[in-house]
Amino acid sequence: MANPPGHQMSRHGPAGPALLARVWIERLVSLQLVDRAVALAGLAFTALVPLLIVYDAVVPTIDGRDFATDLADRFELKGAAAESLRQALASPAEVTSGFSVLGVVLVVFSALSFARALQRLYEQAFRLPALGGVRGTPSTMLWLALIPAVLTTGQVIDALFGGGVAVVADLALGAVVWTMSPYILLGRRLGWRPLVPTGLTTAFAMSIFGIATVIWLPRAVAESAERYGLIGVAFALVSCLVAAGFTLVGSAAAGAVIAERRAR
Repeated sequence: MANPPGHQMSRHGPAGPALLARVWIERLVSLQLVDRAVALAGLAFTALVPLLIVYDAVVPTIDGRDFATDLADRFELKGAAAESLRQALASPAEVTSGFSVLGVVLVVFSALSFARALQRLYEQAFRLPALGGVRGTPSTMLWLALIPAVLTTGQVIDALFGGGVAVVADLALGAVVWTMSPYILLGRRLGWRPLVPTGLTTAFAMSIFGIATVIWLPRAVAESAERYGLIGVAFALVSCLVAAGFTLVGSAAAGAVIAERRAR
């Protein structure tokens, strides 16, 4: 008996995106979206941000700006919001004055915890067995070693281009970075092609997140600083990082689901 006309349409028409959305939601549930996003945000605040501050203090930037100034400019913070951010983050002089090899080692090991959390995210998104322990350490260390190259490339783009060209160049850089990240962190167990959807999805989602942050963050920092003082700046930054965590987890899940559908 032939299938009714509507059956064929449901398989190749509206059911396609609906099925993809359902599988994506199921993947988000299996990844424990909320817990993983909050965990990534917490590790980024306590480990990755200090690493970036130390790197900024040790390595001169192309534009000569410190980490706090660069962050304020990137999110278009002005006036009291920008000043509160500068007060909350240590200046390069303060960092170098308290510089020690042990301190740098501790910061790097703390940053490795963030890299491992990101590694576990991609492993579970693509349903791969965990590398874990010593086996996973070389991949996380290599990923951390690429951060300076990415930061420098971003500074070169900002210095050379402006307007629409800069936006396109930043998107291209983001797509490359977020394709390379799972490739490295997964220990090259997946080729480039299955990871391209993750790179493109994450780059696009993070760009939208960046636009939303420019609109929301200045007001959030100013209000939090006025209400709670400098600790309020930390509250606003953590909230921003939590939103970034949701974006990363959602993009990783979407990229993995799209890759699986394309492979069938």
